[in-house]
Amino acid sequence: MATFFSAEWIAGVDAAVQASPEVAAAAQGKNLVFEQVAVGHPDGEVAYHLIVDDGTVHAVTGRAEAPTVSITGPWETYIRINKGEISPPIALMSGKARVKGERLLLIRQQALFSAIHQATMAAPVDY
Repeated sequence: MATFFSAEWIAGVDAAVQASPEVAAAAQGKNLVFEQVAVGHPDGEVAYHLIVDDGTVHAVTGRAEAPTVSITGPWETYIRINKGEISPPIALMSGKARVKGERLLLIRQQALFSAIHQATMAAPVDY
């Protein structure tokens, strides 16, 4: 099973978001780059980003060159989010993660981010 935030897991996320009709519908007409950065990982900082391009979404290993929005948080918080123990909005509101870039995008595109989150949680993972 793939380790969380590893290249193998991100490939699984990529397959999951591409296979999701909910993600495709929510991504229709949208163009953005959403970056997630985890600090405190045993290997240091780890990141991946999602490229949303008018109905398609791809997950890519590493930091984005110019993300539309970037979220950085503790490794443990990302694990809790992925396990469904805490929601992404709660993590942000409680200060467990910080946002750079277009903050309002997270609110305006909540259906898209929710669909991506649901697909991401379906990717097999080992913590």
